[in-house]
Amino acid sequence: MRFTLASGKTVDVPESKIREIVTTTMTPNPFWRYSRLLTEGEVMSFLQGSSDPKLLKRVAYYILVYAENITLSGYLYGLAEDGPSGAETYLGHMKPLLELLRSLNSLASREPSRDLVKAMIEECLREGIDPF
Repeated sequence: MRFTLASGKTVDVPESKIREIVTTTMTPNPFWRYSRLLTEGEVMSFLQGSSDPKLLKRVAYYILVYAENITLSGYLYGLAEDGPSGAETYLGHMKPLLELLRSLNSLASREPSRDLVKAMIEECLREGIDPF
């Protein structure tokens, strides 16, 4: 696939690489308000402490989508600015986070809890990714 970045640079990425990074939904802007993966009411309910299992599943999935798409964006910019080696170094750094989030999302889909979703957010924040 060919991507044109905001800088005007173009990068080509094999679909297999994109599928390695984004296993959920690819979106040009993963922020909840733009991607519509969550409504404002859902975000407010979650932030105010809701423990509704359906909401927690949706929030967990959103966090994974957000992190995967932010990682893809970083990978694309890495390709444009630092070449394949720099992009792969960045991806190597981010893969453990993505693998953990995928595992936690899978668990949340079966046994949703605020603690689990909180752990997902904390792991994202450790890597400088703030989904909210």
